[in-house]
Amino acid sequence: LYLFESLYLPFYYGEETINEYDVIQKVYTESEAIDIAKKELEKFFVKIEEKGIQIIANNVKIDVDNGACVSSGTITLIKPIAITAPITVEGKNS
Repeated sequence: LYLFESLYLPFYYGEETINEYDVIQKVYTESEAIDIAKKELEKFFVKIEEKGIQIIANNVKIDVDNGACVSSGTITLIKPIAITAPITVEGKNS
C-alpha cells in the first residue's frame, strides 16, 4: 500500500494457505526402493525434456547399500545457449 508515488506503507495483504501433514517413516524392500528411485529419476528426465533440453546419455546407476537407496552417475545433456529476441530499429527515417 502507498499514499503517494514514493511513500509506501508497511502494510501488506494477501492469502496464505497452510496444510497440515504427518511425517510417516516407512521401510521399503530393496526392489520397492529401486522402483521408487527409477520413478523419481524418470520424473526428473521429463522435467528436463519439458524445458527443451535433450538427454543424449544416461549413465545413472541405482544401488541399495547399508539400508540406503542411492542414485549416482552422469547424465549428458544438450542445452540451447542462445535466446531469440526480436530486433527493432529505432530512429530510422522512412
